[in-house]
Amino acid sequence: MGEDIWGIMSVMVPSRFTLLLSRDEEEPESFNVSVKELPGCYTHGKTVEECIARSIEAIQGFLESQAQDGEIDLPAELSFDEIEVGLTIPTTP
Repeated sequence: MGEDIWGIMSVMVPSRFTLLLSRDEEEPESFNVSVKELPGCYTHGKTVEECIARSIEAIQGFLESQAQDGEIDLPAELSFDEIEVGLTIPTTP
């Protein structure tokens, strides 16, 4: 990370994100999802497919919000169509 002359933090934005899924304790038929590389970026869904779709939307919104707040400087070439996600689903003993 570096700071440019305008005080905006320049950060590398990964194009691959890890989704951490866990069962919702209050709604066991649903999953809670956190994005490992983006602390504070969360979503949920009833199926893995829904979790992936919602996660991509959450990542996009999270990064755009951070850029609007001046916390990060998004590269112009960043394409949300090219985001890759990997899933980590905990197993129960």
